[in-house]
Amino acid sequence: MDFSRKNYLPINELHHLIKLVFFPEKFKNKNKLKLEENQIEFLKHSMSILPKDAGYDREKYFDSYVKFFIYGDKKEINSDKIKIFNKVGNAYGYLTEVAYVQMDNISIILSATIKVNNNRIYNDDVYEYDSIGIPFFAELGREIIRIVQSK
Repeated sequence: MDFSRKNYLPINELHHLIKLVFFPEKFKNKNKLKLEENQIEFLKHSMSILPKDAGYDREKYFDSYVKFFIYGDKKEINSDKIKIFNKVGNAYGYLTEVAYVQMDNISIILSATIKVNNNRIYNDDVYEYDSIGIPFFAELGREIIRIVQSK
């Protein structure tokens, strides 16, 4: 598989983009996103809503469908104490999420990528997203939350 002409956005760039969206005041004008305030708010809203809030069928697109950190291994999100603004991606056995997580008086940015292609064959649609990747992201998110809250 030649990936040279495929979409490519390094995880460090995704991580930086989420900082630009949520902390624009930390960057000089030349480094800021050239978006109007209403566009930033639309972006934040789009990153935070659940599939049901966008009109998708809850049977097929459950609450955690695109919220891998913390909730990925559960269908329902039963807490309004944690708000997640995120972007996920999966392709060819790679699973990625970058998220800004708000809870109580704590906020964190999490970014991770995992390769879940045990047979090392690309483009065969045999990947371990559900059995390895998403459960790993869910537990990773919960463990980071536990660490942050214990400090």
